[in-house]
Amino acid sequence: MGVVYVASDAATKRTCALKTLKPAAIAQDERGVHRFEREADVLRRIGSPHVLSVHDAGVCSDTGMHWIALELLQGALLR
Repeated sequence: MGVVYVASDAATKRTCALKTLKPAAIAQDERGVHRFEREADVLRRIGSPHVLSVHDAGVCSDTGMHWIALELLQGALLR
């Protein structure tokens, strides 16, 4: 449903994980967009050291791409 990139926040100078919604998920139906937005809301509300924190989330005004900026966790891939 999404793609995660390592990104750098120019304003705060911190590295984060930038999760974007795949265009195919948006084209498929609005339920994918709703689930993605709900994911950002739920992660914002959880205040646990065991869950990644959300720095910001939104929609790019130029491209319409949905994104979530998350705390970056370095380590091995889970797959």
